[in-house]
Amino acid sequence: MRKLLRLVVVLFTTATFAQAGHIMQGVGAVNMSMGGASTAQPIDISGALQWNPASISVFDSKILDFNIGLFFSSPELSSTVPEFDSTGQPTGNFFSGTTKDDRGASPMPAFAMVWGKEDSKHTFGVSAFGISGFGVTFPQSSTNPINMPQPNGFGHVESDYM
Repeated sequence: MRKLLRLVVVLFTTATFAQAGHIMQGVGAVNMSMGGASTAQPIDISGALQWNPASISVFDSKILDFNIGLFFSSPELSSTVPEFDSTGQPTGNFFSGTTKDDRGASPMPAFAMVWGKEDSKHTFGVSAFGISGFGVTFPQSSTNPINMPQPNGFGHVESDYM
């Protein structure tokens, strides 16, 4: 029974770790400009708090940091379906279309504060980062089979990513 329990725990915790998803390469203006390469370098407090909290000990004063960035994307949704005649038989023709995303820019705020004293063993930090809310918004379209008005298509499709 004990071996079975261990096996179940190992299998389910592995599945849990596998669900991490997409992770942005940095947080804040400075850390994003480094493309995430500043993980081990405490260049600014936002990146230090996100990727390596132990590195905030190099900051020995009270620092407040606020950044806002914009995430731009321009995905397209394409689909193709075969055409059928009135009896339900394929005609050999295809109906296809492409719809462009109309969400626009997504804001990515980053707020961080670190406080510590020179020659102190302790440094404290707090942060709030915008790590989600990106996605797509494909409007309803009569020229794209998947975005056709319901009941033939899905209509307006919206998805949040991250």
